[in-house]
Amino acid sequence: MHPSLTAHADRLAPLDAASLCDGCQTEGIPFAVIDPAIHLLSSGTKMIGLAHPVICERDFLEVWWAFHIAQPGEVLAIQAADWAVVGELFTHEAIHKHLAGIVIDGYARDLALVAPSPMPVYARGTNPRAGKATRATGGASSALIGGVTVNAGDLLFGDQDGIVVIAPEHIAAAIVAAEAVQAREAAILTRVRAGRSVFAHLEMDAYYRDRLAGKPATLQVRDVAE
Repeated sequence: MHPSLTAHADRLAPLDAASLCDGCQTEGIPFAVIDPAIHLLSSGTKMIGLAHPVICERDFLEVWWAFHIAQPGEVLAIQAADWAVVGELFTHEAIHKHLAGIVIDGYARDLALVAPSPMPVYARGTNPRAGKATRATGGASSALIGGVTVNAGDLLFGDQDGIVVIAPEHIAAAIVAAEAVQAREAAILTRVRAGRSVFAHLEMDAYYRDRLAGKPATLQVRDVAE
């Protein structure tokens, strides 16, 4: 994990993308979700790291350079085009450099070898064709990834559901909110597994009636101890 996330490591690890989304949404904490068409290609099931933005088209010299200078715990967030910019070799380079993941708004290749990798690799799909590596642009401080502007240092949290983006100043609050969601849902799940309906914890009747009548309402969750 990136050194600046070390203080949060033990609390981020048990979380999931869904609880982060729910917690942030409930508490009004700014967050974004990358287009789910950018999906997990590898066997790495969780990605927690800080964004290292990269912009390229069919030429991937900037991708090579990013791999060269990236720091442990970073996620390469690559704004690309329609040809592959990452394959087996750079997936293994990411492991060697202890990166946290690779996210491509574009395509990868060598899927048969990337798929078993523990390095989280997200992309729109695969393309066997790769470009040349000749065009240097001097790097980027942000990249447009799946409709989201990802800035250097943003938290990229990914799992099998997708990728959540949270600015550094909101990470601590997002963790607290996500932990509250997970704790509440875990308690409810324990009761559901014991045979109690999930609706025993929701004021569904009143909420539905109010919404049907066009009234403002908030779905209330009963205390699980009730």
